[in-house]
Amino acid sequence: MFSLEDINGSSSNYVEHIVITRDETNNCFEQSQLNLCEPPHSLLRYFQYSRGEPLGTCRICQKQIKRTQGNTNGMTKHLMKHPNIFEEFSVARSVRTPTTKILKHATTTPLNRSKVKSQSEKDPVYVPNDFERNVEDSTCNDLEEIDETIIDLSKPPQSLLRYYQYERGDPSAICRICQKRISRKKGNTKGTTRHLMLHPSFFKQFALAKNVEIPELKIKREINCSKTLPNKNTKVKTEIWDQNTTKSKKLDDSILRFICLSSQPLSITEQEGFADMFSLACPSYTVKNREYMTTLMTKKFQSRYLSLKEALRKCQSCSFTTAISQSKSHYFLSVTCHFIDDSFNRLWKVLGAEPVHGVNASSSISNKISEIFIDFGISTSQVHIFLRDATSSMCRAVEDLNFRHFDCFLHKIALAISDGSNLPEIAKQIQICRELVAFYNWSSAFQNALSRQQQLLDAQKIL
Repeated sequence: MFSLEDINGSSSNYVEHIVITRDETNNCFEQSQLNLCEPPHSLLRYFQYSRGEPLGTCRICQKQIKRTQGNTNGMTKHLMKHPNIFEEFSVARSVRTPTTKILKHATTTPLNRSKVKSQSEKDPVYVPNDFERNVEDSTCNDLEEIDETIIDLSKPPQSLLRYYQYERGDPSAICRICQKRISRKKGNTKGTTRHLMLHPSFFKQFALAKNVEIPELKIKREINCSKTLPNKNTKVKTEIWDQNTTKSKKLDDSILRFICLSSQPLSITEQEGFADMFSLACPSYTVKNREYMTTLMTKKFQSRYLSLKEALRKCQSCSFTTAISQSKSHYFLSVTCHFIDDSFNRLWKVLGAEPVHGVNASSSISNKISEIFIDFGISTSQVHIFLRDATSSMCRAVEDLNFRHFDCFLHKIALAISDGSNLPEIAKQIQICRELVAFYNWSSAFQNALSRQQQLLDAQKIL
């Protein structure tokens, strides 16, 4: 028994130590169990494990030691149970440049290793200090060592390939430490860098090598609900657009287009439901009244009218189609112009839809066409051909204007079908078909009978 001064250098306190003597026979046996191919500072010399395994087997006593996520604290503590081997390991670690060891906190210090020499000072024996004796009993160990076997040491410390396993173009990477799969879509490394923060030792090594500032823990700020949360009773003020702003004018044009295409009255803007819809969809917009929309429609019509008139003036020749449509007891004449503009785009524009009155229909039609031509400034030399329907009044009206004209083929077919359906034989068959359809819709028994016949004949169901 002998006494030594403690680590702090106090001469008043003495610690008694037991002199540990070497057992050469046991030492030779332990040395024979080691993997001498590995260097003395590597744990692979004393333990048997592979990369990613959660357990490591001691080569001396064959005990399995936990190494969760590559942590080597358990194996280092277990190695203290074999003093001769631990002395070799600690000496090799103290001589080696500390590039594979990173402290978890800046305030922690490496294990202080002291050697006790015998009286002859020829056979030094390692004796652990107070801190090392309590390592196995402590539940919180600030020292965290990096396991060199779980990372790819062939890659530089600033490369993520050192800590992750992936190939170029892979959508995810596998963490070499915890075997978790991390997304890296389109080569993005933000997820892998954030995940590396869960392993502080490895992240500190990565950050120091890449010269990146290590982020500190963020302190959650206390939120004052009275200041941040809005009151339910308070209304959010919305800025009302001026009617001359660009956004307001675009909405005016859109509403006018909706009215024209759907044949709605201009008074629709004054209806309560229409205004409520816009107050919810766009509170900043003010719906205009009927007078404003009437003025806007007049301006739009004049603008379109002048642009079309200018386009027809530049056109050397154009063709026209005309037809008469009936709505209840009223007849309307439509005239459409077809031409090619300067950019070789095929265009067609409706020049007018005028009501037709009078006993002499042909003269009324010719007068309406002449008025439309004069209104748009179209001369007779610009008319290439006039495509019309095959009625006698339309033929006579176009001939009176001395235009080259031709019958509409589809209208001729429609007239032929109309005349053919008036024949007694065909009219009788049409009447039978109508009565059959009416009886089918009325009688469910007839529907079932027809369905059975279709199934027997394997015919396609039409009705």
